[in-house]
Amino acid sequence: MLTLGRYHTLTILRNTRSGLFLGDNEGNEVLLPGKFMPENFEIGQSLEVFIYLDSEDRPIATTQKAGATLRSFAALLVKSLENHGAFLDWGLDKDLFVPYAEMYHPLRLGETYLFYVYLDAVRVA
Repeated sequence: MLTLGRYHTLTILRNTRSGLFLGDNEGNEVLLPGKFMPENFEIGQSLEVFIYLDSEDRPIATTQKAGATLRSFAALLVKSLENHGAFLDWGLDKDLFVPYAEMYHPLRLGETYLFYVYLDAVRVA
């Protein structure tokens, strides 16, 4: 099972225009976009990747190193404050979102705070 917010060691299954499709031993597959593909790879090779949701809420893999994983604490920088919440820098292209309803106190832009990372009720892993 591919768990969002965790690292997985997956096998390269096939190469497509979009990137590499990776899989586990249970038949689950996920896309590693082309920009994260290693320069040299072979079908059948193992890669360690982090699984998260892309901008369209689809599971996706990255070789970027996340600054936090599911069910862990991490000190993260507030990158922006928007109408519905804050976006945190956790080392990935897509920032981590914290809705205002989940904040115990107001956050300030450019400050680092301690956060606990979990999946909200809308996300199903």
